[in-house]
Amino acid sequence: MYRARARWMAFFVLTGFLLCSCGKEEQKSEVLLYQVKENDTKKEQFKTTKVEKGVYKEVVSTSGKLYYLDENEVSINEDRAYLDKIYVKHKQKVKKGDVLALYHIKTSKASLEKRKLMVEQARSQFDSSIRSKQSEVLAQEKSIKTLTSAAEKKLARIELKKLRQEYNQLLKSEKDIKSQEKEYAELLRKRKGAKLVSKFSGTVIDPVSSSEFGGESASGEKLMTIRNESDFLIQADDDAEGLRYNMKVEIGLGATKDDIEHKVTGRVISTDNLSSSSGNEEEGGNTGGQMITLSKSDMKKYNFKKFNIYITGVTLSIPDALMVDAEAVYEELEGETTKQFVMLVENGNLHKRYIVSNYKQDTKYLVNQGVEEGQTLAILKQ
Repeated sequence: MYRARARWMAFFVLTGFLLCSCGKEEQKSEVLLYQVKENDTKKEQFKTTKVEKGVYKEVVSTSGKLYYLDENEVSINEDRAYLDKIYVKHKQKVKKGDVLALYHIKTSKASLEKRKLMVEQARSQFDSSIRSKQSEVLAQEKSIKTLTSAAEKKLARIELKKLRQEYNQLLKSEKDIKSQEKEYAELLRKRKGAKLVSKFSGTVIDPVSSSEFGGESASGEKLMTIRNESDFLIQADDDAEGLRYNMKVEIGLGATKDDIEHKVTGRVISTDNLSSSSGNEEEGGNTGGQMITLSKSDMKKYNFKKFNIYITGVTLSIPDALMVDAEAVYEELEGETTKQFVMLVENGNLHKRYIVSNYKQDTKYLVNQGVEEGQTLAILKQ
């Protein structure tokens, strides 16, 4: 675009040179490039725009998505577990304690008999040991009653105390025996069928189907995700250059960018404490975009899942700035330096004026030097 403008402008530079060389001294501050013909109108030869003063703003606009912070994977943490049925669907709400799936445990008869034998032996050994120790305690208690020597009684009581401690220790070991018996009983039950119960409340995301495992063990495999949809951030798309830490942004909710139904305020936060394991985007993918936090009241008030999300933030704001239309700014190369200039309209003539501009957008340039408020600039036809 600028090369086309540069070639077009070269023609006017040459014309200006010819006009100025006819006995006129070339001016230092401006160069007369073109004079409007009497029978032509300015509208036919070029459009015009005014140098304006106002607030120059640079705005970043992008879309965003929901990034959930509280998600829990659901799996069957048992060996030789085979999935029989999934009871829930995608996006279904569940509560802690709800049944999510049905499965069973495969165990051979030989393995089951071996497990049963181990449990029975453990129980038999415990019962035998506890009866034996109890007998020793009772015998020692009777023995003390028959003693007459104070010294012998003292020694006998010490021995009795030791026996009672051993007896109590044995009683505590029964907890392990009961645990083994319970596990064996559960194994017998789970061979016929067991329920997978949710440990969390939330929304079911992407549950598998029973047929996906096709007779293969589902042990340790991810069956679904339970998501807490009330705990989320807004994740800006990766093209959102200019968003910075602690910056306030406007979040628009609507079907399109031009059809916003609700607007809320958010704040850009650090992403250093976030990782792919601590949360997930609504539709998956990378996690490179800036994160934006919202107020709890807005998160409860609006159904963010229902809308597309649009993010707008002011990255720079300069008051009392001279601004010109971007279409009225041209560039040329002088050696390795790119110089910017405008075409100033004065008394029907065009004058080339170099400008200094440190900031620009697609539609506006902020001008530091070279023009004044109210001056008319030409937008030349391409």
